Amino acid sequence: MEDRIDEEKRKIELHKQVEKLRCFNEALLAENEMFESFMSRIDNQNLLPSDPLQKNEKGHKKNLGIHPNLSGHLHQLTMEEKLYVSQEEIAQARKDLEKLRRANEDTCDDYKASMKEAELRVAEIRKAKKDFEHKLHKQMTDKRLEMKEPEKCLQYLEDKAKVM
Repeated sequence: MEDRIDEEKRKIELHKQVEKLRCFNEALLAENEMFESFMSRIDNQNLLPSDPLQKNEKGHKKNLGIHPNLSGHLHQLTMEEKLYVSQEEIAQARKDLEKLRRANEDTCDDYKASMKEAELRVAEIRKAKKDFEHKLHKQMTDKRLEMKEPEKCLQYLEDKAKVM
């Protein structure tokens, strides 16, 4: 009976350890993602060479001192380095957010200007429609004029074309 209780306690303890390791791994993955983003941005700014072995004047490759884990020891960032990387990422995220905000404002302004222009055109079309209907309707109801309806339309269009 005590063996079973001890085994249950051990299982519970192992589950707790596994959960702690999962949390720790998630934190490391987040750090790695942030660091990779930082490094890719630096690489894009050409601050770091893409090839750690670069050629000198004679065409021979020289080592710039960047060794990918040659000694077998993992190099972990210090807290100061992590702080610097995170601050740089936050600053970059703010810059990106500001650029997006400005771009969205410009797009919104463009849409507003398009809407105003469309409203003006609609108003012009309504005015022209009203004018057209007024002139033709008045002539259609007036029995004194002998002009036929298609001729009235053509006459109206010709008059409008001359004005424009």
